[in-house]
Amino acid sequence: MHEVAEQLEHINSTRLIEKLDEFLEYPKVDPHGDPIPDNKGKLKVQPQIAIDQLNIGYQGKIASVKDSDSNLLKYLDKIGARVPKIKILGQEDYDGSMEILIDDHRVFISKEVSQNILVIE
Repeated sequence: MHEVAEQLEHINSTRLIEKLDEFLEYPKVDPHGDPIPDNKGKLKVQPQIAIDQLNIGYQGKIASVKDSDSNLLKYLDKIGARVPKIKILGQEDYDGSMEILIDDHRVFISKEVSQNILVIE
C-alpha cells in the first residue's frame, strides 16, 4: 500500500485529488498526524507537545507521532495508540516511564515512547 501512495503522490490530476479527498472524507492529517495541505497547498499546523511533558490526569487525543521509525509505529499499533483517546494515569520518577489509558486499556510505556507521542497543546 505504501508503494501505491508513493505513486499517487506524483500524480497531478485535480479531479483525482478532489475525488480521493471526498472518498477519504476530507482528512486534515495523514496517518502519522502530519498535516495535509489544502487544495491551495496551505498547511494548518497546530502546536503539539509530547505526552512526557504533561501532567498526570491529562486527557486528550493523540495528534501525531514524532518519530516514524517502523518499529515504533508497529509498537504503537500493538498497544492501540491508533485510537486517539488518551489519559495519563501516572509517571515513574525513577525512569520516566508512564502509565496511560488508551481507549479504556491501561498500558505502560517507556520514556522514549512517551517522548514520541504528541498531542495538541
